[in-house]
Amino acid sequence: MTKNLPEYAFRLGFRLGGPLLPRPAARLATRLFCAPRRLPGRPWEAEGVALSNPMELRGHPWSKDPRPLTAREWRPEGRVRGTLLLLHGWEGRSGQFARLGPALAARGWRAVALDLPAHGDSPGRSTQVHDMALAVRAAAHDLGPIAGVVGHSMGGAVATVACARGLKVGALCLLAAPGDLLGVLHGAADRMGLGGRARRLFFDNLRLDAGTPLAGLQPVACVESFKIPGLILHDPADDQVDYRHGELLARAWRGAVLEPLPKSGHRRILRDERVLQRVPQFFDEALAPAAQPASPALTAAAQ
Repeated sequence: MTKNLPEYAFRLGFRLGGPLLPRPAARLATRLFCAPRRLPGRPWEAEGVALSNPMELRGHPWSKDPRPLTAREWRPEGRVRGTLLLLHGWEGRSGQFARLGPALAARGWRAVALDLPAHGDSPGRSTQVHDMALAVRAAAHDLGPIAGVVGHSMGGAVATVACARGLKVGALCLLAAPGDLLGVLHGAADRMGLGGRARRLFFDNLRLDAGTPLAGLQPVACVESFKIPGLILHDPADDQVDYRHGELLARAWRGAVLEPLPKSGHRRILRDERVLQRVPQFFDEALAPAAQPASPALTAAAQ
């Protein structure tokens, strides 16, 4: 949501105007909520970004903006063991994987970090989880078989939806990801001060914008059918996505392991040394030849 004006001003405006003009208030809230800010890269990203190769991947013809998406790739020096797709969170960018991408490449993995629609250098002004999941599936088609996916924060939710809707992978790692997306949306409505009819219309707008029931975008529901190994890393003191989301995902997803990562923070987790060691180790083990199915195709995340 935009913060060009103080957040309390929006909240006050919605609280006062929502009961009088619920439909315009809901339209404005939807437009603001679905429009991520493009935040600049941080200094720590520069070194890792310089080691990457820029890429352009196709967009999905049914997405809000079907133009090609930007991405960056870290390739190993020797034989490529497989391709791992890295998905940033809301208002994030591919450069946030500037530490994890090289760490994966050092273990032989081709790491491709995507700028999701309306993020980073990719086109678009607005997006939502379903739209981003469509884009991920289209990008994966360009990249060839995807061995595994790393999803941070909202990128984790996108990953679960994409896998539940046909993206085939062999393993999935979620970093500080939400399990209850509807809860996140209700929290956003609370922060905006939406109530009554304006709030109901806001959720109707989100459903119409996605073109699918919001319940179908619930990560905790998506992972129930997963038959692939999963690693969930989450800071118990995460102040943006509560640790209970990781617990919800772990309970619903057979084959997933939740590992608490104290003092890793929400965004800082992407460059935490423990993550830079644990995530490559997870894929090394989960995607080892002995762990792969006999079929030449990668395991479907959802049958």
